[in-house]
Amino acid sequence: MRTNRPLTQRNSSVEALRITAILAITLMHMAGYVYHTQHPGNTLLVIALNTFGNMGVTTFMLISGYYGIRFSVRKGLALWGIVWFYSVLDYGVGVTWLHEPLHLRDWPAVLLPVCGRRFWFITYYLIIFCLAPFLNRAKELPQRSFQLLLGVLGVFFVLAPTLLLGDIDRNGGKGLANLVLVYLVGQYLSVYGFPQVKRWTPAVVFSVSSACILLSGVAIEQWTGHVYIPWGRDNSLFILAAACGLLFMALRRPRSSRAVNYLAGFALPLYLQNHLWLNVLHGQYDHGGGNDPGLWLPFLLTAAEVAVLAFLVEHVRRMLCRPFASALLNRIEQWLSSRSLLK
Repeated sequence: MRTNRPLTQRNSSVEALRITAILAITLMHMAGYVYHTQHPGNTLLVIALNTFGNMGVTTFMLISGYYGIRFSVRKGLALWGIVWFYSVLDYGVGVTWLHEPLHLRDWPAVLLPVCGRRFWFITYYLIIFCLAPFLNRAKELPQRSFQLLLGVLGVFFVLAPTLLLGDIDRNGGKGLANLVLVYLVGQYLSVYGFPQVKRWTPAVVFSVSSACILLSGVAIEQWTGHVYIPWGRDNSLFILAAACGLLFMALRRPRSSRAVNYLAGFALPLYLQNHLWLNVLHGQYDHGGGNDPGLWLPFLLTAAEVAVLAFLVEHVRRMLCRPFASALLNRIEQWLSSRSLLK
């Protein structure tokens, strides 16, 4: 049954979810530096951060699918420019500040970051951005046909990897097909709403899915002595279900906040910068291979520092680059229009 809910009004609860998703990804990346900790409390922290951090990319793309991406050449080029700026900044800081080796073979990946795995999520996001005019037409399908499409994709790219603990592309679910599927799920939910199953509210779906991921990781760690979270991967059915629950929990509690909406514009720059600042601040949270007790406090403090640094750098970038970027984009649009390549 179609819901025909209006999607134009900006819901600050959803914008806050975007911010939270990127912060969770940052904390998860931080946990990667101490993944082999032997401290029981820190091991639980690593499992928890991977449980919720791996929901970040799926949640971000699900939101994009729910509201729909509106393709424009200007927006696509602007995003490309932002990624290029942070790719060069990341490499420059690595060479000059962190004394990483300078190799000419690295330059193509640095100068063309959206054409490789350097920023894998942004690369796939840009592809989906360009395909959005076609993907958005899935909403015009009859409901049964839409369900069949999602069912076929879901079997290969979500259900099978969840059951077999592997995937076709061998990339842990960090692939284009998986993100296209998540985008289409968002499109479906925007039309037909959250499935009406008795007692399975969004909060229950999120809680049960999160518990399955977390408890399975804890059980395996207790059994093997190693951190392994089989259902905490991007292509896990539990990750997708939890992300759907999160989205509808936010949708059912609409808020309006100019401050939250403003800060949400810095979520993607935070994602692009988090690895850079985590490398710079590495010594603050990685002591003795992560075996020091009380690791959660330096984790939270470092995450706050990363967020502040990312905000400040992006603010400076906008002040310095926006006039030039705006003029350049205007010229490109004029050139494309003069050749009837842009309507």
